[in-house]
Amino acid sequence: MTTETPTLPSAQPKTRESFSRWRRVLLSLNLAAIVFLTLYILVILAIIIFFHPRRIDLTFERIHTLSEGTVKRLSLVEQDVRVIMPILFQDESALSKIQQEIFARSRMLLDQYVAKQPRIKIEHVLNLRSHQDVTTWIRLQEEYGLVPNQINSFIFVSGEKGEFRQVVSIDELAIYDRPQSKFDSKPPQIHKFLGEEAFTSAITRLIRKDQKKIYFSVGNGEIPFGDSGGHGMGYMMKELNSNGYAIDSHSLLKDGPVPSDCDIFVMASPSRTIDEKLRGYLNEYLLNDGKLFITLTARETGIEKLISEWGITVEPGNILQKDQLGATSYAYWNHEVAFQSRNSQHPITRDIQASSFYIKGGFARALTAATRKDDFSGEWLYRTQARPVTFIDANQNSALDPGERQGQVVGAVTVSKPIPERPPPGFKIQKTRLVVFGDGSALSNSRYNQFTHRTLVLNTFRWLAGYEEEIAGSDGQEWSERTIKWSPGIERFLFWVPIFVIPGLILILGVMVFLARRS
Repeated sequence: MTTETPTLPSAQPKTRESFSRWRRVLLSLNLAAIVFLTLYILVILAIIIFFHPRRIDLTFERIHTLSEGTVKRLSLVEQDVRVIMPILFQDESALSKIQQEIFARSRMLLDQYVAKQPRIKIEHVLNLRSHQDVTTWIRLQEEYGLVPNQINSFIFVSGEKGEFRQVVSIDELAIYDRPQSKFDSKPPQIHKFLGEEAFTSAITRLIRKDQKKIYFSVGNGEIPFGDSGGHGMGYMMKELNSNGYAIDSHSLLKDGPVPSDCDIFVMASPSRTIDEKLRGYLNEYLLNDGKLFITLTARETGIEKLISEWGITVEPGNILQKDQLGATSYAYWNHEVAFQSRNSQHPITRDIQASSFYIKGGFARALTAATRKDDFSGEWLYRTQARPVTFIDANQNSALDPGERQGQVVGAVTVSKPIPERPPPGFKIQKTRLVVFGDGSALSNSRYNQFTHRTLVLNTFRWLAGYEEEIAGSDGQEWSERTIKWSPGIERFLFWVPIFVIPGLILILGVMVFLARRS
C-alpha cells in the first residue's frame, strides 16, 4: 500500500514581498511630496499675489483703471483713511434710480482705490432701512461730527479721532439731469461720470490737511450768495465746501477791507457802482499777495478801473454772435456767445481736451490783457472761434455798425507774476493772482453743470489757491451703457444651452468614458 505525501503550497519568495512593500512606501512618499510641493507653490503664489496684486480691466471704457495721476496721489497717503457709506434711497422715481446707478458705479470705483492703497479701508456700509445700521449711523454722527443729511454719500475720515473729514456727494460724482419740477416728464439722463476726480480730490485734501478760505462779496448786487434758485450760486457753493474750502461772505460797504484770513476773494458780477473806496480795498488786497476772482456784468460798474490798473482792458459794449435761424437763410445777432477756443498753455485750461471745451456766455464783455512794467503777466483763458462770426456791440443796439470790431474776442483773462527758474538776486516773489471773466453765467445754478463750466470754475479756484496739482485734465468720463439686445432667440439660447445642452454633453462624455473602461 502506497502512502501519498500531501503537497504543501509553496511559500512566496520573501524578496518579492519585501520589494512590493518598499514600492508602496516609495509611492506614498512620492505622493506626499507632490501634495506638499503643490501646496507650497500655491501658498507662495498666494503670498506673491497678496503683496503684488494686479488687475486686468477688460471693459471697453476702461472704467476700472485709475489714472497715473491718481496712482501717484495714492502713494502719498501715510495715515489710514476710513470710508463710511450711509445709504437710503427712499423712492423708485427716475431720479432716484439714476442716483442709485451713479452710487453703484462709484462703489465699484472705490474698490480700485482700496486695492491700490491698503491704507484706504471701507469701515461701514450702512443700510439705513435697518434699525441696527441707523443706530450705528447716529453713533458715527456724534463720533465724527457728521450731519444726518449726509446720506447717499462717501464720507472719507482720517486722523486718530476722525478730525479730518471729506464728504463726496452724488452731485459731485456725475453730471446728470434733474427734473425742473414735479410736472417735468422728461426722464433724467447721466452725461458725465466724475467719480475718480471727486475721490482723488477728497483724498488729496485729507493728505494736505489745510483749508483755504473763500470770501464772496455781498451788498453790491452780486449773484445771490448761496441761493439754490436758477440765478444763485448754491450748486457751486456746495461743491466748493465739499472740496475742502471754507466759504463765507463779506460786505466791503459795511465791513470794510478784505479780511486778513482771506485766501480768495470773489466779486460775482456786481451790478451796483464800485466806487473809489471799494476799489482801494481790493487793490490793497491784491498788492498784499491777494487772490481775486471777478466776473463782470453787461454794463460798466467802476470795477473796470481797478482791473485796468493790473493790465486788463474791458472793451465797451457786449459780445454778439451771428446765428442762423434753423434751416433758413435768416441770420441774427445773438447775445448768447460760444467760447470754444482755450489757452493750451495756461494751467487752468491747459489739460482740458480741446474737442470738448465749450463755454457759453450771455451779454459777455470782451477783454484784453497785457504785461505790466513790473513783470505782472496777463494771459487769455478762452476766446471765440473764427466761426461763427462775433463782434463787439459798442453802442449796445444789437446790430453791427461801422467801426465795431469783428473777429475772435477774448472772454476771460488772468494776471500773475511768474517765478523764473533762476530768480535774479533781489527778486521779490509776489503771489498775487487775478482772474476776470467777461460774464458770470458759468457760476450760476442754471449754467454751472452745463458744457465745460464746472471744470473751468473749479480749475480757476484751484489755480487761485495754488493747487495746480489738482487741476482737472478733463470734464469727467463719458457715461455709457452697453446692454445685450434681447430677443426670443437669445432667450431660448440662454434657457437650453446652459441648463440642458452643456450638462447633457458632459453626461454623454462620462458614459462613453465609463463604457470604454469596462470594455
